[in-house]
Amino acid sequence: MLGSGAIIVVDDTNKVVDVALKLAKFYKHESCGKCSPCREGTNWTVKMLQRIDEGVATPMDLDILSSVQDQIMGNCLCVLGDAMAMPLSSMVKKFRGEFEEHIELARTRNPYPDEVAA
Repeated sequence: MLGSGAIIVVDDTNKVVDVALKLAKFYKHESCGKCSPCREGTNWTVKMLQRIDEGVATPMDLDILSSVQDQIMGNCLCVLGDAMAMPLSSMVKKFRGEFEEHIELARTRNPYPDEVAA
């Protein structure tokens, strides 16, 4: 076997943050948990993307998210971690403006995300 690959086609009606979060949740669920980079990295990535989605994150968190993806790539027992980290890293790199815009819009919709609505 020479390897495998995948192509995900998404049109511009989908938000990149939604696509990234769905991808990360899938790989978190699929992780066997045998190696730390994948087990912890997928879990941490989902949590960070949820923070971005809720508007709690800052643009600096995008740099940290990219850095974590770089630490996952090539350090897992199998390629599952790489399969998540590579597209997520590309999404942040190519669509950073959309991530930042999403954070700001979410923040204006819910200026106090830690408070529970009564």
